[in-house]
Amino acid sequence: MKIATNIRALASSTSLATNQRDVALAMERLATGLRINSAADDAAGLAIASKMTSQINGLDQAIRNSNDAVGLLQTADAAAGQIENILQRMRELSLQSSSGTNGVSDRNALNTEFQSLKYEISRIVTDVEWNSRTLLDGHGFPSPVNIQVGANQDQTVPIELGDLSTDSLGIIDSQSYYISHALNSPVMSVTTAAAIASTVPAITGVNTLDFSGLSLVEGDRITLTVTGGSEVQVIVGSDGLDAALTSAAASLASQTELFSAATSSNGVVTVTGLTDGSALTNISVALESSIPRISLSNLSITSSDSSATLACIDQAVTSISSLRSGYGASLNRLDHTVDYLQNSFQNALESRSRIEDTDYASETTQLARTKIIQDAATAMLVQANQQAKIVLDLIK
Repeated sequence: MKIATNIRALASSTSLATNQRDVALAMERLATGLRINSAADDAAGLAIASKMTSQINGLDQAIRNSNDAVGLLQTADAAAGQIENILQRMRELSLQSSSGTNGVSDRNALNTEFQSLKYEISRIVTDVEWNSRTLLDGHGFPSPVNIQVGANQDQTVPIELGDLSTDSLGIIDSQSYYISHALNSPVMSVTTAAAIASTVPAITGVNTLDFSGLSLVEGDRITLTVTGGSEVQVIVGSDGLDAALTSAAASLASQTELFSAATSSNGVVTVTGLTDGSALTNISVALESSIPRISLSNLSITSSDSSATLACIDQAVTSISSLRSGYGASLNRLDHTVDYLQNSFQNALESRSRIEDTDYASETTQLARTKIIQDAATAMLVQANQQAKIVLDLIK
């Protein structure tokens, strides 16, 4: 028998150390509730769980974003509904004023309430806010408002809030207007539409025509006539002013004998002459509109003829009804969005739980097993150390 190297004791000690690590791991998992407490526990699982945590946090925020949007739309719809009620009363007053039984003083009295209601519309539009930003004047929020409804970039839902100011509601009646402008000459002053702003250098070269100040709508006609060149005519379509100007710019650029380039951006047409500048001559711009342009802001009911007023109010009611329909559609869409996000959030949590959470049934079983083995290994280590005493019997 040899005692210099106690193999049995070393074996028991090694087994005990290994088992103690298993005990410590089981206790850590039971204490934290997590199966993965460090990268060493499960490197791949840790990476997957980390990505899923980002997804879960993103979905949670998307739910809050969607609920915020619901609150925003409900606020806007309530205000728009009140404006619609006011318009209905204004329509009644207009019909009452048009009756032949009313005289001038009667119509003036009716007009007093009519004007007060009109001002109340302006007040509502100005005062209704959400998160300190006006909702219905077309300025507080961009158009459209993009609501982040996903856990990742560009997962958005657009919302149109519209412009319910009296200047924008009920546009129905105005005269056609005609604006003529030539490059390198002053801009004509007009009263029925904003004048074209122009930046014209003293010499031929790059010239710009700025249409951004004009409130052009579908059906308006833009005619650009180049002295010595052909006429370019476009009509503003449903895709807006910029698309029409882009078409006009492309037509101008095709006249290679006059222009080297013509582009359009944000309502501004830029015309570039040929490199020597000699061929760039005057260009005349005509804007024609037969689209009615009297808005709610300049209505009154002092006249017995209420046809224009009624048409304007009816147009305003139609616009608000259409806008509120959009609010309702967006609200219903967001309700479904929230339901979907909550389901996705729940499923993501469950998936992450399967990867990183502790299985208590399994870990408690593992802890009991390792504790028993630990006690047994400790006992065997004691016995291994006791066996060395047998040597004393041999040397007595």
